[in-house]
Amino acid sequence: MAAQSALPMCGICDKPVSLETSKADEKGVAVHEGCYVLTIIRAGETCGLPNSATFLQHLTDARSLYAEGKYHSSLNESRKLIETLIDGISTETNLHGNHSTKLASGAINQIEYLKNVNFSTFSEQSEFLSVWCSLCGSHHGVSEREQARLGLALALEFGQLLLLKFSNWKANGYRGFN
Repeated sequence: MAAQSALPMCGICDKPVSLETSKADEKGVAVHEGCYVLTIIRAGETCGLPNSATFLQHLTDARSLYAEGKYHSSLNESRKLIETLIDGISTETNLHGNHSTKLASGAINQIEYLKNVNFSTFSEQSEFLSVWCSLCGSHHGVSEREQARLGLALALEFGQLLLLKFSNWKANGYRGFN
């Protein structure tokens, strides 16, 4: 019992969490992966994106495919999760933002569009492109299992970032942040 008391408590459910399997929330507090995913699911359900059910399905599929050992398929679902969020945020911004910049199709063009309408900074654009590209191909010297694990982690982290930014973006009338 003494070893268990040394474990940090999950910032969501307040139960002990192993550091080897934990995630960190937006405040840097250790949380169970399942608890963390639930917060992203809740954010996705309440974000107001018309394609939120599709994004949530990609999240569910990526996690279940990983658990089944279908690593390549899991990585594809992680990529689709990010693509769906970028597409939804771009479409909603184009619909409600009254921006002079026109929306083009495709994830790379949509990431550029979001920078041009001040949803994201140049640095964030580079980060989004890096994440998206890392989810698109194989990485020599890294096992397919590890690629899928890392892809899921990236999709969860950047998915949450996109959802948080979108929530504030929408509240700000689809206008740039100050």
